[in-house]
Amino acid sequence: LAYRYCDGRPVLHFPPGYSALLALALSLGFSVTGAVAAVGVLSAALTGWWTAEHFYRWFASRWLAAAGTLLVTLNPVSLRWYLEGHSDGLFAALALGCVVYFAAYASSGSSRLLVAAALLAAAAASVRYVGLTLAVFGCFSILALSSASVRARLHDAVVFSLIAAFPLAL
Repeated sequence: LAYRYCDGRPVLHFPPGYSALLALALSLGFSVTGAVAAVGVLSAALTGWWTAEHFYRWFASRWLAAAGTLLVTLNPVSLRWYLEGHSDGLFAALALGCVVYFAAYASSGSSRLLVAAALLAAAAASVRYVGLTLAVFGCFSILALSSASVRARLHDAVVFSLIAAFPLAL
């Protein structure tokens, strides 16, 4: 599945992540509208999950986390993204997940959280090229804000940026 111009030529200036996810849904037997709806549901579910996780960690209140999650996930702009098949909803969900895991990495120093954040940054960049800013954000944040040794910061920044940029480098 690829976006095509009216004359049949493929549109090649968009990253392949959204099209690949739609193609996966089509290969599983979904119709085109069903594939768009499935990606919209996935985007909404990921947004809700990561928003709830972050808000609960931030507020330490289930009620505030639930209210914030509903406001973020069910606002009119997000609903339009999910229901109309825009890649924006998927990109926003992946970027949110990247930020949530990066914040958890920043407070714990866990390599697994760093890799998870980098993988989500890579996925976001494969949906929208502006996702490369997540790799830049992560790299500079590690270098500037980490309390680890310079060597450890450089190692983590290189690991994060290589993972986050690798899919688009291919």
